[in-house]
Amino acid sequence: MSALQALKIVITNLPATADDRYEPRETEELISFQVKNNTAQEAQLTQENISKPILQEIASGDITCDLASFEAGSGGFGEVLVGYHEGLQQEVAIKFFTITGGPREKTRLEKIIKEEMAHLLKADHENVVRIFGYVKWSFAMGIVMEYCKCGNLKELLLDTSIALGLAVRIRFLYQTSSGMAACHNLPDKRLIHQDLKPENITLTEDLQCKIIDFGAAELATHSTLATVNPLARSKKEPPQYTPYYTAPEKLKDPAMKAKKEIDVYSFAMIIYILVKTEKSQSNSNY
Repeated sequence: MSALQALKIVITNLPATADDRYEPRETEELISFQVKNNTAQEAQLTQENISKPILQEIASGDITCDLASFEAGSGGFGEVLVGYHEGLQQEVAIKFFTITGGPREKTRLEKIIKEEMAHLLKADHENVVRIFGYVKWSFAMGIVMEYCKCGNLKELLLDTSIALGLAVRIRFLYQTSSGMAACHNLPDKRLIHQDLKPENITLTEDLQCKIIDFGAAELATHSTLATVNPLARSKKEPPQYTPYYTAPEKLKDPAMKAKKEIDVYSFAMIIYILVKTEKSQSNSNY
C-alpha cells in the first residue's frame, strides 16, 4: 500500500462531525495563538519539556535497508530510505548520506549528521519528527528517525482524488505551527528551520503532522538572534532553500543571520496554499 492510498483510507474514515470541530472564530484564535509565539504562555517551555540530547549510535546490524527497494523522498544532502529497526521492531526512515571521499570526508559528514540530530533532539515535540539515532556503514551514514507512512503535504496537495475539508486543513496548520513554536521557544536558543514547506511536513497514520529535514536549520539566541553553531558544510555545499517558501530577504542574502521571521514567512505561504478556495494541481511549487 502506497503512502497516498493509506492517507485516502484515513481521510475517508474521519468522523462525520470532523468539519464541526472548528468554528471560524476558534480557527482564527488557533492560528493567532500559534503564530504569536512570543507570548508569556508559550515561553513557559522548561527544561523538563525538552529531552536531554543523546546522540545514540545504532549498530548497522540492527538496521535492515534495501537500497533498491523503496525511497521515501529526499532532502538537504541525503536521500530518505525506508528500513527496519530490529531492536524497535518497526519500520524507520533513514536519511542516507553516501561517503564519497576518504577519512576526512567521513569525519566532516559525521559532524553534519550529529549537528542535525542535535537540533532534532532539542526540539522534542509531538509535531517534530522523532530521532532514534544514527548508523554508520563503510560506504555511508544515516540518521534513523520515525517513518510517517502517509507521505507528506506536498503529495497530498497534488493528488486530485483526495478532497480535504476545512477542518483537516486547519488541523494540519495547527499542528505545524505547534511544532514550529516549540522549535522557536527552546529554553536557551531558537531553532530556525529555514526550509519549512509542505514537502517537509510528513503525516502519520492518524494524520499527525511531523516537521522533518532540519538540514538547513540553525540555532539563534533569544536576545540578539545571532546565529550560533551552524551546520558544518563546505563552501561547495550551501544550504538549499525553496524559493517559493523562502522569505525575500533570505533569498537576497542567503548568509543572513537566522531569525524566526524566516519560518513565519514560510508558514504564511503554507497557510495560503492550504486554505485558498481553489488549488492549481499543476502548480509544482507545492
